[in-house]
Amino acid sequence: LWAFLVVVAASESDLDSQVTEVLTHLGQLVNRSLAQLDLRARLAEEQRRNTYLAYHDPLTNLANRRAVEAELPKAVGRAERHQQMLAVALLDLDNFKPINDRFGHAAGDHLLMTIAARLKAAIRETDLAARLGGDEFLLILEDIEDDTGLAQVLDRVATTIRQPIHLDGGVEVHANGSIG
Repeated sequence: LWAFLVVVAASESDLDSQVTEVLTHLGQLVNRSLAQLDLRARLAEEQRRNTYLAYHDPLTNLANRRAVEAELPKAVGRAERHQQMLAVALLDLDNFKPINDRFGHAAGDHLLMTIAARLKAAIRETDLAARLGGDEFLLILEDIEDDTGLAQVLDRVATTIRQPIHLDGGVEVHANGSIG
């Protein structure tokens, strides 16, 4: 219910059939207009949701391959314009398949979601973490000062993904990855 229309008349005789018909029609018009507004709002929200899903991995909520394809040229352009270093790091989880096979896909999904959250936490908000698919992730790291700064960021990433991950049933697993 969006709204309701209240008509106050001095007497019931003021509301003859013609006035009642006009008021009924007015109510219908207002109802249709409000329904259209609601439909437009729902459509706009659905479009925002679809745009988000087009550029994000549904499991991890990280950027996906399409987002990387859109963002990487921009990051390269910014790095060239500001004469700064840009690093693109590919992270492949080691021994993910045995964990997935042994403990099930739900456990594998939990591991991927945990790693994704840790990756986001290990990098700056201005950097990009993406899931390319399976157990492969990509990091776009901008404004890197020098090789030492890059090594520090990658060490932080490696350290954070090595932390134990607790699965259902009290099972603890350890992830590791190769970064290139």
